[in-house]
Amino acid sequence: MELKNYFAILRRWGWIMLLCTALAGITGYLYTSSQPSVYQSRSRYLIGPALDPNVNRSDIQTSSQIGQTYDELSTSRPVLEAVIAKLKLERGTKTLG
Repeated sequence: MELKNYFAILRRWGWIMLLCTALAGITGYLYTSSQPSVYQSRSRYLIGPALDPNVNRSDIQTSSQIGQTYDELSTSRPVLEAVIAKLKLERGTKTLG
């Protein structure tokens, strides 16, 4: 087959490909715009000074323990109650922790 034969086929049936593409795009847009928004976030960080190149094992363990301590503090009852009071939430501390 020559190249002009391919162009003839494309000219004859190309509108169907464009129509199907447009319908799929519109259907996808309408479906995703009707879905409720769901937001989720997660972060992890290490609190403390930056580590120097001469790190030993005890420095890493200490940093890990400090991070775990801050993690436990941030989910403790007094902190959660303060967050609920400040933000005027109606949830209990069990649902936040």
